[in-house]
Amino acid sequence: TAASGWNGAFLAEVARLGLDMKARTHGVFDIAQGNLEQRIKAFIGQRGAKPAPVTEENVVRIQGDKVVANGPVDLNGIAKGWMADQVAQKLHEHGVRGFVNAGGDIARPQGLVHIDGPYGGTIATLQTTWNVATSGTSRRRRDEVTHRYDPRTGQIGAPHDQVTVLSRTSCAEADALG
Repeated sequence: TAASGWNGAFLAEVARLGLDMKARTHGVFDIAQGNLEQRIKAFIGQRGAKPAPVTEENVVRIQGDKVVANGPVDLNGIAKGWMADQVAQKLHEHGVRGFVNAGGDIARPQGLVHIDGPYGGTIATLQTTWNVATSGTSRRRRDEVTHRYDPRTGQIGAPHDQVTVLSRTSCAEADALG
């Protein structure tokens, strides 16, 4: 847990983005639900009991470069997109033209982007320069439990097998909204 806090400028930046996304989505995205996320992952990985649909009060705050919380913090839904953004920015600064594909999160695509379906095959081809993030449930599930949940209610599962989000702003934003 982060009860005593974690230090680091990068961690604090990602956590700030996560808190901003929580505010912008009215709680649909919430980095404070680390306990629920851990229980879901344990169940899917055959290491735990089926998690109950419950949320917990976990307050996350940032003090300079320190992230402080009274429970586990989950940056999964934003960190990979943020990392893709950082790599893409560094490449751009060095004059490298191209994009970064971080396994479903694509920063600064150049040309066609093929979206694979949740059960195989390409389901869409996009011509875009917007950042793209795809999140699906086909690979991370056990029985009816998926890695997707509503942090406002604790309800586990997703209404769709897969979602692809495009963001003009950043890959981190597309990742969080997916």
